[in-house]
Amino acid sequence: MEKKGTKIFVNKNLFKNYTNGLIKLELIEYYDFNDFALNSIETITNDNKLLESSGVLYINFTEDGKQLNLLDNISYKVQIPRRIESKNEIYYNDNDTVFNWELSEDKIYKIVPDRLKNLRYGLTVGRDGLGGYFKIIQIDSVAIEKSKDSLYLEDMTKGSRNNLDYLLYEDLLVYQGNVDSLVKALKTLRSNEDLIYEFNATRLGYINIDQILKYDKQELITIVDRTKSFKDLNISYIYINNNSFYNAYWENSNLNFKEDVKISGKIKIVVFTTKDNLIYSDSFYVDSNSKTTFELDLKKTTIEKLKKEMTR
Repeated sequence: MEKKGTKIFVNKNLFKNYTNGLIKLELIEYYDFNDFALNSIETITNDNKLLESSGVLYINFTEDGKQLNLLDNISYKVQIPRRIESKNEIYYNDNDTVFNWELSEDKIYKIVPDRLKNLRYGLTVGRDGLGGYFKIIQIDSVAIEKSKDSLYLEDMTKGSRNNLDYLLYEDLLVYQGNVDSLVKALKTLRSNEDLIYEFNATRLGYINIDQILKYDKQELITIVDRTKSFKDLNISYIYINNNSFYNAYWENSNLNFKEDVKISGKIKIVVFTTKDNLIYSDSFYVDSNSKTTFELDLKKTTIEKLKKEMTR
């Protein structure tokens, strides 16, 4: 099944309590950062580390309204329709409203053309990167694989180019013909490799494809409300240059709000609340060189304007 491009592969033997009824799959895809912010999907780990997300999925299965549970040590395959960073990992969250992501042992893999096997059997790969044989590489090993490919290309171009009848590589006859066209074809394949990423999921619910955010510095941010006219203020941190987002809560009192904030690029801080069924908000920006104390000026707004403030 796919909506925004996510593909999920399952079979009926996935569930411990399936009784041959109709299975319903619920899939929600959040690949746009604004989806995170507008749905309050925070990117904080259970040990308070800040994450940078490449996407959040919600995947669940029911049978005729009954919650299905995965068998122990069984997984289902998820393919991701976008490029994934080499340091991305899989995080899970069991709660639908409080997001404290837990790192899993599940790994992301990249599916790439198996050049040697394709050449051996005379198979070609199309411009979309599809066709022929493929191999699966863990994403943190992709750089090693590309290095091996570069050495492979270098080895192929050594020696006489005019009288080359065949090329032996690791005792495998991989090509007969002109080496120039072979090198050109392989370089084309390499340019089309950012195509398919997948992982074997071992849990249902919310899944986050993340890496730990690298930040420039940490600053103590102080927010002051001199009017003391509002209570229960919500504070949202929107990282403009990263897919990172989290909320804080301030029960306004005589004390100022203070929080250590990890600074990475520019951050938009949005403060909002409700009073007498009206919405009030204020926002300001923080970066490595900005001031660290801000005085609130909460003004009436609308839900539409607040949603716009919460996006980047």
